[in-house]
Amino acid sequence: MHLIDISQCYVPECRKIRSYFTAKSKWLSGFSHVRHTLVVPGFTSPCENGKMVRIPSIRIPFFPGFRLSRSRKSIEFLIKSMHPDCIEVSDPFQFARAAVNIRQESNILIGAFCHFHPAYITPWRLGSEKQAIRKLIQLYSHFDLVFASSMSLLEKFHEYGLKQIRYLPPGIDTAVFHPDTMDCAMRDRLGLKEKTRLLAYVEYTPGHKNREVLFEAMQRLDDRYHLLVIGSNPKNINNDRVSYFYFHQQTHPPEMLATLIASCDVLIHPELHQNYPLSILEAMSCGLPVVGFDSGSFKEFVDEHNGICVDAICPQKLAEGIALAYEKGIMSMGSAARKRAEKNHDWQDLLARWRADYVSLLASKGNYPKDPPGYQEPPSPPILH
Repeated sequence: MHLIDISQCYVPECRKIRSYFTAKSKWLSGFSHVRHTLVVPGFTSPCENGKMVRIPSIRIPFFPGFRLSRSRKSIEFLIKSMHPDCIEVSDPFQFARAAVNIRQESNILIGAFCHFHPAYITPWRLGSEKQAIRKLIQLYSHFDLVFASSMSLLEKFHEYGLKQIRYLPPGIDTAVFHPDTMDCAMRDRLGLKEKTRLLAYVEYTPGHKNREVLFEAMQRLDDRYHLLVIGSNPKNINNDRVSYFYFHQQTHPPEMLATLIASCDVLIHPELHQNYPLSILEAMSCGLPVVGFDSGSFKEFVDEHNGICVDAICPQKLAEGIALAYEKGIMSMGSAARKRAEKNHDWQDLLARWRADYVSLLASKGNYPKDPPGYQEPPSPPILH
C-alpha cells in the first residue's frame, strides 16, 4: 500500500505539521507492506530525496516560508504518476484542490488532517470567519475522511453538516519530552538564583502570537520570576527578567527543546485561536503545568488539575494566573500534566487509531491489501527514564 502525504505547510514556520509528519513516518516504518511518501513544495525543479518529493514552487509574498506551485496540473500529474492508494492532505489550499481533482478522476481514497482555526484561514480566503468555514466544508465534502485536531473544530464542522469527520487529538513523543531531561544547572547557566521561579515561553511562528501581553505581565510580577523565551525571533526583547534561547527546529534536535522546557517550572501560553497547541503538549509531557488564556481549544488540554485557564485576555489577569499556579502547587499540577500527556496524547496510541480508521474505510472500498501471513503490529517502544 502506498500512502502519500501532501502539504503546502511543510515549512520551518509550521512546526506542528513537521512534527506530525515526522511522527507518522517513523511509526509507519514499522509496517513493511506500507510505503509512505511526503510531497511538499520545493524550489525550481522536481527533487526526490528518500521518502520526500519536492514540487517546483515559488515564494508567496507576505507569508514567510510558504510556497505556491506554478501549476496545479503539475501537482496532479506528479502525484498520479506515483500510483498512490491513499492521499492525505494537511492544509486546505492548492494541494488540497489537486487531491480533490485526483479523487474525481480515480478511485483513490483521499483524507485530510484539519488543524487550522478558521480565523487563520480568513486571510487566504478574503472573507469572514463564517465564509471561511463554509468554504472549508465545501472543500472537505469531497474527501472520504477528515481528521480534526480539536473537539471544538469537530463540533463546528458537524454543525455545518460535515459528516465524514473524526477526532484525532494532537500527539507528542512522550519518550523524548520527558521530565528526566531537565538540566538542574539551568538557572546557574542563566545567571539566576537557585530559587528563581523560571517560566517558559516557546515561540515558533512570530506574527500570530501574543507575546506583548506576556511581556507586560512580567512587569506586573515581582523579581522572583524570570521568563525564558525559546524560539527564533529575538526581536523587541529588552527586559532584565527575560532571557532568550535561540532554537530552530531545522538546526536543533527536539531533545534540546525538551531539556529547555523540562528545566523550567511553568509554561506560559499566551497564544489565541489554537487548535494544535504543540508547545502545550511538549510542556505537559515534560511535567510542567500550563498557564494560558481561555481561547481556541485551550480547555481541551488544560484544566484545573494541570494548569491555570485565564478568562480575560489582559496582562494583569495573566500575571495573577502565573502567581496562582505556584500557590496551587506546580509539582502536583506538573505530575497531572505528565499523566494526561501519556494517557491522551502519545503518538503511538493516536497513530494506531488513525490507521484503524483508514484501514476500515479502505477495506469497505475493497482497496486495502490484507496483512501478510503471521504479520503483527509493531510494539510501542518503551518510555526511557
